[in-house]
Amino acid sequence: MKGERNVVDHRALWESRWADRDYDGGWRLDEMPVELQQAVAEGWFPPRASLLDIGCGDGEVAAWLAGQGYDVLGIDFASAAIAKARTAYGGVPALAFDVVDISQAPPGRNGFGALFDRGCLHSIPQDLAPEYVRNVAAVAEPDARFLLLHRVGARPGLARKDVVARIETLCRDSFDVVRVADAEMGRRPGVACWMIRVER
Repeated sequence: MKGERNVVDHRALWESRWADRDYDGGWRLDEMPVELQQAVAEGWFPPRASLLDIGCGDGEVAAWLAGQGYDVLGIDFASAAIAKARTAYGGVPALAFDVVDISQAPPGRNGFGALFDRGCLHSIPQDLAPEYVRNVAAVAEPDARFLLLHRVGARPGLARKDVVARIETLCRDSFDVVRVADAEMGRRPGVACWMIRVER
């Protein structure tokens, strides 16, 4: 019952935020995250891969990725966010948006060779995080590349090393963490984790 209430409350909060015409979440981008640019420029994300943008919000990052040659699906559980994304980027080739709560079920499409999350995992209730990982893993191809940007300080008392340890523990059955670095998330500290899909 508590988990169900968490889902309802969490969704209602984000729906109300995205329904606000002026909402930008404080993370409006001046440019794409450095880590994401590197993943594309260095070929760490396989060129022309099918790519899942998890928690895509208003679609800004998903649209940029489509412009880099990826076949992108942007998902968000807030229908108001997806409505904004479709309005802004509905005509962009190789780009689609869908309302999906990744902590409840995977998207209807699978076979993703690349996955990107800038701030979704760190914002969901902790008891839903294992289901998030299972659903992301379910739609990822073997050896798919997953770049996760996670805020440090989103949960009180969790230092950087605690955040990294939590991510490694959450993901260990489905992804190998191959690199970790400091990242900036809307002028707040974060970590970037580069992961590869594995079968245990």
